Amino acid sequence: MGFLKRFSRIPDRIRYPLLLVALILLAIYPFSFFLFIPKWDTIIGYLPYRYFIGDYLHHGHLPLWSPFQRMGYPGYADLQSGAWYPVLWFLLLFGKYTITSIMCEVILTFLIAGLGMYRLTLDLLNDRRIALWAGLAYSLSGFMTGSTQLLVFLIGAAWLPWCIWSFRRWLRYARWSYALAAMGFAGMNITGASPAFTIILIYILSGMGLIYAWRQRASSGWCKRLIPQSFAALIFLGALLAPLICSYLDFAPYFNLEEQQIIK
Repeated sequence: MGFLKRFSRIPDRIRYPLLLVALILLAIYPFSFFLFIPKWDTIIGYLPYRYFIGDYLHHGHLPLWSPFQRMGYPGYADLQSGAWYPVLWFLLLFGKYTITSIMCEVILTFLIAGLGMYRLTLDLLNDRRIALWAGLAYSLSGFMTGSTQLLVFLIGAAWLPWCIWSFRRWLRYARWSYALAAMGFAGMNITGASPAFTIILIYILSGMGLIYAWRQRASSGWCKRLIPQSFAALIFLGALLAPLICSYLDFAPYFNLEEQQIIK
């Protein structure tokens, strides 16, 4: 009872997110208590990429070419390898990437998804209880729990609410902070998720931009603030994605080269 009383004294803006985190961790206890590991693609596909990246960086080399996969593989240019994903680089601060690391990344992805939907729902409805249940329902939805074997799908779903929330706030208030936040979250999504989620994100944000532009067509002040911010935001996003874009363009001529040779 004493713990509940002390917990109830915590401000709402902190108490509800903490409760959400605790509920998510309890719900995914096989992972959060490290009882079981993810299966299939996450282990046999994405773990080798990430281990190679971490091992190379640990020895002071950029993760450009892996001789251990597919008779040589350009992991740095693979859009799903996570080579330029900031969360992966953050985890590498604690040592080489191992099976424990990928379990931590899966757990973080569930938490990011839940907190993102909590923030978006709170912004839409201004009700912390509804936002709590929305965050819990989203993070534990069938898509999330059924995609733990596809880490890049989890990442795409996790960052989507954050992208929508920050982009919506930017369109409403036309502030530099929200512009940079929107591009930052978009960069997290693009560098970590499957390219299919990048396409979906473009559709969603483009639709939101067109709707808000139509609603604000008579507001010259809104347009004057948003236009310069848009150019700066795109430059900022380009800088965040520069390693990924350069890597992909560098190796683009060699993708599917084997299939082209077979056809010839």
